[in-house]
Order: sequence, then structure tokens, then C-alpha cells
Amino acid sequence: MNIDRFADYLLGVLEPVELAAVERELRDDPAAAAELVALRETFHGLALAPKATEVGPTVRARVLAAATGTGRLARFFEQLARFVDVSAEKARALLDVVDETAAWEPGPAPGVSLLHFNGGPRFATADCGLVRFPADMDWPLHRHIGDEAMFIFQGGIVDDAGVRHVAGDELRMKPGSQHSFKVLPEEDCVCAVIIHEGIEMPPGHRLSV
Repeated sequence: MNIDRFADYLLGVLEPVELAAVERELRDDPAAAAELVALRETFHGLALAPKATEVGPTVRARVLAAATGTGRLARFFEQLARFVDVSAEKARALLDVVDETAAWEPGPAPGVSLLHFNGGPRFATADCGLVRFPADMDWPLHRHIGDEAMFIFQGGIVDDAGVRHVAGDELRMKPGSQHSFKVLPEEDCVCAVIIHEGIEMPPGHRLSV
């Protein structure tokens, strides 16, 4: 399968001659048709990202990166899928929009950004999201009202016990536990977070993602 041409087919940007050739291939080659179905599922997974006003190189690159697993953060998609109990396609799509500024919304502190999403069935009642902490930031002492889990896939943090947690690490905090941390100075820390019942920042200010 020519994945570039099939991606352009899904995006609706083929010239008439190329469009006819792709449609003939899909009609005559069951394997190609099956590959297109898989690519279409990946494309649909990207619907959780903000809609582009027009088709352009960025959108096309996102489709290809998600389909081929060659994006900057592609090595983490399987771990992220397991962590938040979602499909591989959705995990790829989440990682694919990390570098898109428009996908994020302001968080609870200056410089912190959030990207909300629905976790899988195991986390239907939890708050799930991606969080971006700016490099070298001090995140203050806070208490976990319920269980919390964090999966880091960019940058890292040092907790108040002096332990470093970096990309690929998963942290789990029990109800009632509290800690603070400092973001490593080299780059922003980006992580997936699952929060049950929120967290409490002194003095009694409850937060969630």
C-alpha cells in the first residue's frame, strides 16, 4: 500500500486521475482495502484534536505519523494505551497533538496546560488528561483525595524525596498521600494523569484535570 496516497485519499486532496486509480486499487485488491480501513480508524481517532480550518501539511503529517508509528512520541503509544485503557489509535492521536499549541487549555497555575480526554472503561469515573508542566517549575505540596496515577512521556520531575522520575516512568499515589516536586530544567514535563476525586492544594483548594 502507498500510505502517502491513501492518506491523501482520506483527506480528499487527490487529483481526479489519482482518485480514480486509488478507487480501482481498492476495488481490485482486498488487502489494500483492509489497510485503508485501518488507516481510516487512525484518521477518525484524530477527531479528538481541534478541527483544522483547511487541509494542510500539518494535518497530513499527523495522519501519517499516527498510522506508521513514526511520530516524536510514538514509542510511548502502547504504554499510554494500557495506562488510560484506550485504543492504540486514540493513544497515538493523543501523543500526536502534544506539540499543537491550540490543543491545550490553561491549567490551574501559570505556565501549566491541560488537555482533557475520556479514559477507557476502567476509568469512566476518573478525571483523565494530559498535563504540561513548564521546565524548572516548582509544583507545591498537595494532597491526593483519591488514587492518582501519572505516566511521564516527556521531561521529568524530582520529588521531595529526591527521586528522579523521567519519560517512561509511572507514578501512583494513594488516597491521603501528599508530596511536592520540581520539574527538571531541560524541558517541559508532559504526562498523562488519572485522578480520582481530585487533589487538594493548601488551603483546602480542590483541583482536578
